[in-house]
Amino acid sequence: MMPAYNPAINSAIYDLHAGKRDKMAACLPLPAQWQDDVVEAYIAFLSADATEVSDSQYAGRHQVKVLLLSILLFRHPEKGNRPLQF
Repeated sequence: MMPAYNPAINSAIYDLHAGKRDKMAACLPLPAQWQDDVVEAYIAFLSADATEVSDSQYAGRHQVKVLLLSILLFRHPEKGNRPLQF
């Protein structure tokens, strides 16, 4: 579980299923309106059989940076518009 608290607006957001053990990574999408705000982040763990939950651990204070992704298209002469491959 990944909760994040935004003290500037007294609001929190969390995801109970933000990461999986086999991925060894987690991501918590934050609202675009939180751009440049500072959030207090935490993390907690749930056992595989969901019978045990850890205490939460403080993961630090972080400034929110919103990333915008644009998909670039190119025109294939025979197949039409296609996403660029990087």
